[in-house]
Amino acid sequence: MLSDILRRIGLALLITVLAVTTLFVIIHAIPGDPVSIFRACRSAMGRDWLKGAIALGSRKLLTDGSFLMRTAFLTAPCSGSDALGLAYMARDTLFSEVRKLHRLGFQIHCHCSGDAAPDKFLDAVAGALTHHLRDEHRHTIIHGQVMRRDQVRRCVVPGVTISVFPAHIWNWGGLHHDETIGPDRAR
Repeated sequence: MLSDILRRIGLALLITVLAVTTLFVIIHAIPGDPVSIFRACRSAMGRDWLKGAIALGSRKLLTDGSFLMRTAFLTAPCSGSDALGLAYMARDTLFSEVRKLHRLGFQIHCHCSGDAAPDKFLDAVAGALTHHLRDEHRHTIIHGQVMRRDQVRRCVVPGVTISVFPAHIWNWGGLHHDETIGPDRAR
């Protein structure tokens, strides 16, 4: 319905919603501005023109940084360093956010680059499920490229999916193997 109106008035509308505990909405309209689009749609369809047209999707939480910046949260130091990276969220904060978003019915995408980050997220999901059992939640670990076998197995029971970033491995796998995590952990 909304897409038909936009096609009729010759506008393309892209709404991107990014949530990291706070909701940010970015609206791009080509050509024209968002206010013009809203006015045109409302005048064409009346007060209920948005009904069913906008849905809130998954929420993204960040538990750690990146390997390239040496901020991925690890259980053992990077090669040639004693640093374990950074945990972007305190454990209590992560548990509280996961529990809240889970209870509200949102799917959670959790950025977990290092191998310590998935442990925290999986613990938080397990805690949320004990308080509010929910099938088909489809919570996801994003960038789980260095997860250990035990962590992958832990994803099965609570139904957490893993979104491995193959382009990252393709482009920087050699760097990770040689410098970041070392050959032993890269296996």
